[in-house]
Amino acid sequence: MQDETIPDLGRVLDETQQCVLCVLLERAGSGLCSMGELALACGGYDAVTFAVEELHAAGLVHRLDGFVFASRAAARCRALDVLGRCVRG
Repeated sequence: MQDETIPDLGRVLDETQQCVLCVLLERAGSGLCSMGELALACGGYDAVTFAVEELHAAGLVHRLDGFVFASRAAARCRALDVLGRCVRG
């Protein structure tokens, strides 16, 4: 019990948000995913729900009933990264 490490919740949220965006941006076709699909792909309904709420607040995803899709801003950011314009440190 004393040797157990407590997970960094901020890092876990960041990773879940990254997973959600990757799933939405890598989808062929519409990029529309249900919350259930995202929960299966990214590790749990509660974590995905919170991640989607945060991404929606930041303008990176849109919600439609029980579905989610990436915003144009997120897709454009991804396109710029693919082109090698973003420098990672």
